[in-house]
Amino acid sequence: MTDSFFPKQPNAHPPHAPNHLPAHPQAVPACALCPVTGGLKKRTTDGRWAHVLCAMWVPETGFQNPLMREPIEGCDKVGGRSCCTACDCKV
Repeated sequence: MTDSFFPKQPNAHPPHAPNHLPAHPQAVPACALCPVTGGLKKRTTDGRWAHVLCAMWVPETGFQNPLMREPIEGCDKVGGRSCCTACDCKV
């Protein structure tokens, strides 16, 4: 297999980027939309972190850049009155 088989893509998240989570597991922030601590999270527009899947399933949230799925927007509109359309839990 040659390298030319795979198209070169720019690195969307260099290691020094401020939208990366800390490497230490105890320093990982909570999701702004659910109580689960693990999983893939990205930065929100209000400075918090949220799971990508949570942002896809909570109706008030979305992405400024849908292709890169970041940053997550609309978390400030949720505030305990929304339901996840995947599991019916209160957000």
